[in-house]
Amino acid sequence: MKKGEEDCFALELASIEGNLLKTFRRNRTHNGRRALEAIKICLFIIDGYINACEYDLSKYITPENKSLVNAILMAFDPFTNEEVREALGSEYNWHSPDVLSEFFTHPIQCLLRLEESVELWTKRNGPDGYFNFIEEFMGHMVPHDDKMNFTVMMHKAL
Repeated sequence: MKKGEEDCFALELASIEGNLLKTFRRNRTHNGRRALEAIKICLFIIDGYINACEYDLSKYITPENKSLVNAILMAFDPFTNEEVREALGSEYNWHSPDVLSEFFTHPIQCLLRLEESVELWTKRNGPDGYFNFIEEFMGHMVPHDDKMNFTVMMHKAL
């Protein structure tokens, strides 16, 4: 996704970023570096789904980034968030690499764009720069609660 094309992904990005912001509000030790780690871990998890392999990420998932990983995955992942799976129904063949690849295309694009944003705001405004930007930009729309929100894109039957 190129800069300026975010509108097509607005709902998905809002769910991911809203969940990250809620997690940051609960634990102010999270920062841009931890968010970048979480994004990369999520990309590996998705790659594992698509390629039917499970990476050993135990060396990379730490107490400092684990809740951020969960916040991201809760926004779209039917294997992490049962509500997502229920919302999608039973039409999806979750064992098909083609289905998984198509389903996760938008979330992958969102995570790659989000990675750029975190890097930019962290570089500009320090370790909490990204979270401070998100709080200022959309914090008024993100409830102060622990509910992890999600958005699913309904595709034609895959």
